[in-house]
Amino acid sequence: MKIKKVKASSEQEAINKVKAEIGPDALILNIKKVQSRGIFGFLKRPMVQVTAAYDIKQNKDLAKESPEEVIKQPQPDKQEPSLEQNKAAIEQVLRDKRITDQQTKIENLEKMLSIMSKRLQASEYSAYNTRTYDNSVLQVFYEALTSQGVLDSIARAILDDVMMTVDDSENLDISLVSKKVYGRIIGILGKPEPITKNEKGAKFIFFIGPTGVGKTTTIAKLASTLILQENVKVGLITADTYRIAAVEQLKVYAEILDIDIEVVYERQDFVQSISIMQEKKDIVFIDTAGRSHKSVENLVDLRELTSCINESEKFLVISVTTKYEDLVNIIATFSDIADVKLIVTKFDETTCYGSIFNICYTVGKKISYVTYGQNVPDDIELMQPEKIAKSLLGLEVDL
Repeated sequence: MKIKKVKASSEQEAINKVKAEIGPDALILNIKKVQSRGIFGFLKRPMVQVTAAYDIKQNKDLAKESPEEVIKQPQPDKQEPSLEQNKAAIEQVLRDKRITDQQTKIENLEKMLSIMSKRLQASEYSAYNTRTYDNSVLQVFYEALTSQGVLDSIARAILDDVMMTVDDSENLDISLVSKKVYGRIIGILGKPEPITKNEKGAKFIFFIGPTGVGKTTTIAKLASTLILQENVKVGLITADTYRIAAVEQLKVYAEILDIDIEVVYERQDFVQSISIMQEKKDIVFIDTAGRSHKSVENLVDLRELTSCINESEKFLVISVTTKYEDLVNIIATFSDIADVKLIVTKFDETTCYGSIFNICYTVGKKISYVTYGQNVPDDIELMQPEKIAKSLLGLEVDL
């Protein structure tokens, strides 16, 4: 399956263009309004963007119309490149990527250094009785972190760690401190762990968490991404039968993506569904009912459900808008049930990411994915520590 995005001035016009270019069997995944870009984009009316999926095997003519959408087949009359040429080409691509990545890092550091230098100038004239640090460089970084919701104790700990690696603590170079603080934040956030399939047999993945954090929509986003971009065979099992709307919502997504879904009410139903999915799927997502971390009875039920499968992954879905103290309790409670990985939702509903960083520092859990809207499959991505680090230091980023 491939994905194609088409823009038009109206919803119907966009849908008609999709059908004209792809065919009547195109699967409409998402319809949303987008702002026109360009120098004079603010003078233009918003356009409608339709995201559709299509089977490239059934749309051979599309290769001629939209070569950027498909994989070009090698021409039989052209000589295939040698192994050495392929190797050289790959090495060149990797070198170019390293150069691009390095340039991006340098640009980010230069921008951060510029902002911090301006803040340093302002800080040097601030009243000393309001300071936490006598040193203006340290004070600037302390204020940047705490203004983003980083706890006082954690901000101090980071700066103390940085100071232990600096030779001359009296004459701090702001560029050096910038690099070290940025690197320390990246290290605490860690690298995300994406969902991957097993070499043999299906991988079962539970989605657990409090009510109202967006588990069902998150499952739909991940399933769409794996199916349409990585050609993974995905199955769905929902045990969230407490909310009829959740079951129906997942059924709609299953129908659009043409994937199997099982609805389970009893333990016996669940065991049977596992057996059905085991042999024919790569990954099986299991949606569970939202559970309050304060309800012992609900958590016992969840423990029994997850114990039906000997080997499985568990993702705890939490919201960035939840208070830090509650997040600590939620993660601690659900971690008693299983070793969980984190998915953080509703990044579009806040501009302050300190609570999430506090969690990574305090609890030691790493974030795998973040979501930032309701659009399926667009509004989800692997957690990018560089984005969060820049945000914590006061740089404007799109999350």
